[in-house]
Order: sequence, then structure tokens, then C-alpha cells
Amino acid sequence: MQIDPSLHTKEDNYKLLTNLVVPRPIAWISSLSQSGLINLAPFSFFNAVGSDPMYVVVGIGRRDSGEPKDSARNIQTSGEFVVNLVTEDLLAAMNITAAEFPPDESELSAVNLHAAPSIHLKAPRLAEAQVSLECKVPVSAARHQHAIYRRSGDVSCRRSPAGSAIAHQQLRAHRSARFTLNILSHHRSD
Repeated sequence: MQIDPSLHTKEDNYKLLTNLVVPRPIAWISSLSQSGLINLAPFSFFNAVGSDPMYVVVGIGRRDSGEPKDSARNIQTSGEFVVNLVTEDLLAAMNITAAEFPPDESELSAVNLHAAPSIHLKAPRLAEAQVSLECKVPVSAARHQHAIYRRSGDVSCRRSPAGSAIAHQQLRAHRSARFTLNILSHHRSD
């Protein structure tokens, strides 16, 4: 079977692609607007695409009006963002943040979640996320409605106030960019 995407609608092409390429992880991106408002939005066109240097790619479409989404605008302006990985306990909140919120309203308050400071970025991470990747954008290659983002640098994990044991490791992968991987493991510390 051969399918020519030019003969189908955008919606049909989307359905085809999302049903063929599975499973797809969700990038729950936190970013900061120029006014300091935290934006939190999920994107299912996300994956790791390289390890040396470390790269992630996130496909962020546009609004129906053709305007860039808040996440894309924030990333293009600041050059940084945090990918918070979604676990089962956060699914309901993630689904709520998938709705279009006004640019002057933070999704965090709507889902009663909390921001935590990032180690290397102004953009915060999601405190409840078990894994957060701090990403800087040293390379942005505009292609149609998307850009390619690279992450590379430090891996840093901390001990949480709740007593969860958290590993700590530093990796240097690239001089000009860094990411932070916060891995929470729920081991009791005695």
C-alpha cells in the first residue's frame, strides 16, 4: 500500500502518522513568557534523536489562526525550555493543559501543580514531574511550522525534601548548552 499525503487532509495525515509511529512520549513543556508567566503545554511530537551531543526534537504546530503557540513563542524568545515527562499520576492534569489557554493565564494554576526552579535556566521545571530535561536552544533550524531543538550538557539529580533518594551525577557533553535530568526514585532513605 502506498499513501500520498498530498491527496489527504491535514487531519487524515495527522491520524495516519500518529497511528503508525507508536508509542510516542509526551513532552510536557514548561517555558517562560517575556512577562514572566509560566506556560505548560504537552506535545506528542517529541523524541530523543541523538546522544553525542544529546538532542531532543519537539514538533510544535501553530494555532488554527496561523499564529505561533505560546510555547513556541516563549522558546524562540528565551532560547530555553524544560521538558517534563508525563507519568500516569499526571495524565489528568496533562490533558487539561492541552486546552488552549489565553496567553496571560498560566496552566499551572488550572491544574494545581507547582513550578520548581531549574538549575541552569530561568524557565522552571514542574515540581511534580519525576523527570525534567532542561533544554537550551543553541541551534534552531526553521522548517515550515517547526524548529529543531538540541539539548546537551549536565545531568544533575537532587535529594527531595520528602526523603526520596535521588541519584547525583554530572555529565559534560557540550560546552555551549546544558540540560538537567531530575530523576526521582521513591526509595526510602534510612
